[in-house]
Amino acid sequence: FPVTILEPLRGVPDKIMENAGIEEIANLVESAKGKVWCQQIALYTISKLRNRAPIRLVTSGGYLNGDSSVRTGGHDFVEYFDSKADRWVFSDPTNYILTIINNDGVPLNTLDLSRINSIEDASSMRGLSFKVVDLNSGKIETKQFSEMPDDVIRDLRFHIRDTNTYYYYTA
Repeated sequence: FPVTILEPLRGVPDKIMENAGIEEIANLVESAKGKVWCQQIALYTISKLRNRAPIRLVTSGGYLNGDSSVRTGGHDFVEYFDSKADRWVFSDPTNYILTIINNDGVPLNTLDLSRINSIEDASSMRGLSFKVVDLNSGKIETKQFSEMPDDVIRDLRFHIRDTNTYYYYTA
């Protein structure tokens, strides 16, 4: 999973990075030039994985209480097509989440998460497992919902719940 290279680059993107295309983002990241947010992290992930499996950018963002004049903060992540599961699968490289799996062992996509998250409290997510990258070792670990940092769960629930529209870029 290519996100560990991005850790020292996290921060407010400069104009060059903000306006760069997918290939230019990959070149800037690999030469350690510029800072990245979720959009650049997602696009960099696409640039590195698109030859292995179909992958697409998912942009979430919503409006406060249905008021179209007050936009909430957005977030970019990816979905990749898992041929074994025969479905698109949610992945949030910004938060080092490779996959979220339900109790039946099925990897979930953004729509699945949105449905689960429609319940007002976090209890609907308690049975989920998260495959994540450990930054210290670089290894992939499986963590239960209760082992995930509160801020990651809060952000995940916020961005999934408040999403009205998904915009896809398929590589």
